Amino acid sequence: MNSALAFAIRFLREEGGQDLVEYGLLAAIFAIAGALLFPQLIPAMGNAYSQHANDINNTWIPDAPLP
Repeated sequence: MNSALAFAIRFLREEGGQDLVEYGLLAAIFAIAGALLFPQLIPAMGNAYSQHANDINNTWIPDAPLP
């Protein structure tokens, strides 16, 4: 029992590896945010690209044909 208590106290006091846990949590947050946002972002980007392409095609005026 004494060794289990010593292990628990040592586990709570030591800070080694804390940065790895923080980076892991940060990566998990980014992964979850990406999984939630990208499916909604992809159609919006496609629509914006198509609208831009249509705007360019509608404003282009070809040169008059040469005689």
